[in-house]
Amino acid sequence: MLKLNETDRLLEKLRESVATLTPSVCYSCARCSSGCVMVEAGCVPHSIIQLFRLGLLNEIERGLWSCCQCLKCDARCPQEARPAMLILALRNLLVAHGSAPPKGYMVMLENVVRYATIQQPQEVMNKDFDFVSRNTLGLPELGKPANMEAFRLNLKKIASNLLEVEEK
Repeated sequence: MLKLNETDRLLEKLRESVATLTPSVCYSCARCSSGCVMVEAGCVPHSIIQLFRLGLLNEIERGLWSCCQCLKCDARCPQEARPAMLILALRNLLVAHGSAPPKGYMVMLENVVRYATIQQPQEVMNKDFDFVSRNTLGLPELGKPANMEAFRLNLKKIASNLLEVEEK
């Protein structure tokens, strides 16, 4: 949890860095949240914008990591407040200032780098309580991308480009 003086300094940096995202134009119509697939998981885009505007950073963190960045909220916003972009900016800035993302999120990112998927295929239980796999369902096995090294290289390029943009 952030201390008050740390929170004030971080909030000022956040406001400066996300000024171009125009969260101030949000009037809480909730259209962004009505289309969000992650509301039940705690991501409520219009609430995140309002909490940010009020400076309540500790409350914001609870919903940031459940956002799947599908961009539906940005597309639905009549004011172009860009909630998904604000969520992404807040994630990046909080991590840059020492807040760690949830462990499951980090595992998912490691899987993307290692296997190009967020999760390896696994057996699951069907409605008859039988375990099934891709093989038992007659589905082809998932393979790694044809050129995994090119995939990793592109990820590194994207990451370095993002770091360069943040430093400016």
